[in-house]
Amino acid sequence: MCNRARMLGEPETLIERFGAGWITDKPRDNRFDPVELRPKSRAYVIRQQDGARGLDVMSWDVLGGAAPWPMTNVRNLALPQWKALASKPDQRCLIPLTEFCEWTPDKHDLGDGKPKLKGEMWFQVTDQPVFAVAGFWQHTKEGTGFAMVTCDPNALVAPIHPKAMITILRAEDHDRWLTGSLGDVMALQRPYDPKTMTVRTSSRVAASVAARRISSCICRDRAFIGARSSRMVPTPSSTSSVTSSLISTPLAAASRSRARSARFVFGVSEPRAMTLRQDVGVNDAVLPWPGSPSPLGATPDDEGTNFAVWADAVEADAVEVCLFDEAGVETRYRLGERTFHIWHGYLPGVGAGQRYGYRVYGPWDPVRGARFNPAKLLLDPYARAIDGELTYLPAIYGHAGGPGERPIAGAAGPQLARRLDDTIIDTTDSAPYVPKSVVVSDVFDWGDDAPPATPWADTTIYELHIAGFTKAHPEVPPEERGTYAGLVHPAALAHLVGLGVTAVELLPVHHFVSEPRLVAAGLTNYWGYNSVGYFAPHARYAASTRPVTEFKAMVKALHAAGLEVILDVVYNHTAEGDELGPTLEFRGLDNAAYYRLRDGGRHYTDYTGCGNTFNGNHPIVRRLIVDSLRYWVEEMHVDGFRFDLASILSRDESG
Repeated sequence: MCNRARMLGEPETLIERFGAGWITDKPRDNRFDPVELRPKSRAYVIRQQDGARGLDVMSWDVLGGAAPWPMTNVRNLALPQWKALASKPDQRCLIPLTEFCEWTPDKHDLGDGKPKLKGEMWFQVTDQPVFAVAGFWQHTKEGTGFAMVTCDPNALVAPIHPKAMITILRAEDHDRWLTGSLGDVMALQRPYDPKTMTVRTSSRVAASVAARRISSCICRDRAFIGARSSRMVPTPSSTSSVTSSLISTPLAAASRSRARSARFVFGVSEPRAMTLRQDVGVNDAVLPWPGSPSPLGATPDDEGTNFAVWADAVEADAVEVCLFDEAGVETRYRLGERTFHIWHGYLPGVGAGQRYGYRVYGPWDPVRGARFNPAKLLLDPYARAIDGELTYLPAIYGHAGGPGERPIAGAAGPQLARRLDDTIIDTTDSAPYVPKSVVVSDVFDWGDDAPPATPWADTTIYELHIAGFTKAHPEVPPEERGTYAGLVHPAALAHLVGLGVTAVELLPVHHFVSEPRLVAAGLTNYWGYNSVGYFAPHARYAASTRPVTEFKAMVKALHAAGLEVILDVVYNHTAEGDELGPTLEFRGLDNAAYYRLRDGGRHYTDYTGCGNTFNGNHPIVRRLIVDSLRYWVEEMHVDGFRFDLASILSRDESG
């Protein structure tokens, strides 16, 4: 029985997709989370009202608490109470989803040649990235509630849940379900074609399983059909510094001729014209496998990596994931799949350690806040690790003229002219001068690690700086001083335990860079309050080349010594500064979404005194912050947080 599902996307996209206007007011309380659907949670629902489709919000329990358990799914429409609802068109509804879950306590063979698996199995519909489930609704004592209608399982679902599956409707059947007769309803209560569905395990993408089963896929801007008859891995060409290629691996040598026969046919519509395109070396006929929009970031499995990044699909025209080899040679791949505003694709053969970035195409119109510039390589906001240094040259700025000058009162001429440089686009490639995101595997042996869980009344916190704490400690080896490994050297641990403290609060360890003005003065940012990577531990604090593993080992050792780990986090602003700052990440993905803007969008609201203010009002920014916190707790095992300028995050549109 389906009691968990997801709907990734904003209501505006549902309004466009289903031709439905708002029936009710959009919930504004922070308990409304339409992304994760569970029994009794609220979700978006499409229904008829006054002869037109409307978007509503209801609870996933059609009986509204009248039964001992939530009534989320209904199968037998011949029962009087369900027949009465199903007979009335105005009581029927569509529930938009992007994936649904079935739980299996037994191991099952997914037909992918791998060992049998058990646990959460997530199903997606490949010919409808957003699909509609048949349902009906009614008023209850708790408000309005809905149930999903189930049917016989298809060949893909049956091995996991042999009794039933939710009734997924084809797009052409939406009107028939909402307005047809009871006979129409009964006829539509049928399993969906398994050939246009995929299954993966748990919330982490096993995208290769899904991709191998896809024979066709229709996405919003393009339709492509391809034969995926062998494993194919992206490999940089030796003839160009920027290439786009897809060739078969030695593992598939016997199938090389079939791999070469893969064909992609484009249709529907091409992205609209852009102010600037950098298509040199990029072959539009080569696309990654569809992959998944969840989770965001780069998620590797045994055979490849899924890439998913958020960029407003209303503004952004195209997104490329760019891979870099050890020599710095770049290979670009156009992400042809888009689920709402999440661009995604799966690249077989790409694994942990791969360096990458994104390029986003769209309008350059700084006056209204649009600063898309595909010449600028962007960090992944969900990158687990970041490699390389930032070199402050004009190429890292999206606008011409580099960092520019602050105007002086009464000044004119060159100073004032440089202030206007932020409206003129710079088309120099920034890739050689900016850090790269790194694909990371979360595998780590935590053993019996557990949080010390010291009561607040007994807590004594010691604030320290990773680099400074052991920088001059004579007992710590020189190569470990000022690092995560150095903090848990026996001598350092003995000192902390001897002090009687119960927790260490680490000054910012999110990956950060130095401000341009400091670099110009020959200085660096010591304290770390200038973040660019909210999931990545600062690379320069690692004694090894694996900062994530070293950070986890540090936490494990601190816990073993009875010490909790608290992070000082800086979500109120980023290292990109104001309109004269570099384009490193958020500015190039969707400037107007990630930052608080003023003056029509050209300038930045600076509540922080650091040039910009992260836009906590936007759902994708809130999601990023919560996802980041969850990651550091669940994957990195930290115990708590201290929020820098926390009040900034709660400011609304009025300030």
